[in-house]
Amino acid sequence: MVKKHGIEKITIENTDKLELLLKNAGDALKTFRYYKNRSFHVLNNHFLTIIYNIEDKPVAYGHLDFHKNKIWLGVMVIESKIGLGYGKKVLDYLISYSINNGIKNIFLTVDRENLIAYRTFKRYGFIKTGISETNTIIMKRENDG
Repeated sequence: MVKKHGIEKITIENTDKLELLLKNAGDALKTFRYYKNRSFHVLNNHFLTIIYNIEDKPVAYGHLDFHKNKIWLGVMVIESKIGLGYGKKVLDYLISYSINNGIKNIFLTVDRENLIAYRTFKRYGFIKTGISETNTIIMKRENDG
């Protein structure tokens, strides 16, 4: 069997990898709480949901979600793989997808304490636009074009 590396699209019909990713996420779930109070049926509202695999094992996640008239980006890397570039691979893919599909602005929230993620998002062109009602930083990226 050939081991798969790279991006895999996730839909409501194939959530096994997403379940495995969340099971193995460890402390990454302290700052990525998207599925804490949501079922996988939320995938039906996503423009795109992806997993990044290493040797057919999910190590990172990303999505573009339409919520309250905005496109929201979510990204997470399992605890044991943080700092190895997998989050950047997911961000590259999601930003490229948004540009290629005419999405002008993308938003995200990041915990104030998550300085590594905050700095990474700034390097990707996101700017701070405010503080959410849950005390997280709201960031926005304007795509050229």
